[in-house]
Amino acid sequence: MKATYIEYSETNSFSKTLLAYLAHDEALKPFVGNWPTWAGFEKQLNEKKKFEHREILVERLKKQYGELLKDSPAVAANIELLLDQNSYTITTGHQLNIFTGPLYFIFKIMTAIRLSEDLHAKHPDKTFIPVYWMATEDHDFEEINHTRVFGKKIAWDTPAVSATGRMDTATIVDAVKQYTNILGLSENSTRLTRIVEEAYLNHDRLADATRYMVNELFKSYGLLIVDADDRELKELFKPIIKEDIFSEKSFKAITARSEELES
Repeated sequence: MKATYIEYSETNSFSKTLLAYLAHDEALKPFVGNWPTWAGFEKQLNEKKKFEHREILVERLKKQYGELLKDSPAVAANIELLLDQNSYTITTGHQLNIFTGPLYFIFKIMTAIRLSEDLHAKHPDKTFIPVYWMATEDHDFEEINHTRVFGKKIAWDTPAVSATGRMDTATIVDAVKQYTNILGLSENSTRLTRIVEEAYLNHDRLADATRYMVNELFKSYGLLIVDADDRELKELFKPIIKEDIFSEKSFKAITARSEELES
């Protein structure tokens, strides 16, 4: 199969700043930790050698997955590997789009998986674990409550709540029926129908439904799925939140950096 490659700049879809970043423009170096190159990843590995909260992360992941781990051996193995100081995570994140939503939901996860494999090939003495961070506390329900299949828009018509991951899936039945009716009768369609129905009709919260679906699609790759809307995980985050509320650290840093970028 022939492939045609074009420059990002030729798409007219990206800002000048992003194009400069992709080109590794030295003018942006003060704003970049490490470039996404093999040399950059080498530096990143050295910076991330120590992680203090491996035990609590493993404990919470096991709790969040529950019975799913019985049929997900690669996932269970990767959770245990998190205890090893020689294990690193490659993390992507996205909102809980129903039925995975736009294609880049899948693309982002596959990119994390592929990068984990490539880094392991470069560093066979280290373990790289792909992670999907569920944006369970995202508030923009209108962004995730629909998808398009073969040009048809399918929407979950229900009132939104503040944290989308906590939403009750009881009212998603009609959207599930519309979605599965479009899929067809092929072997893959039948499998996807089974996954979708089990995910959204047999799990009460959107976070749990999304975890089930993504796990079914990617468990053979050992993808870990994290729900950060977790009391114990948030306990670790309290000092940072407190500092941000009372000192406005993020606001001040972002404002200063933005002014530098614009100058």
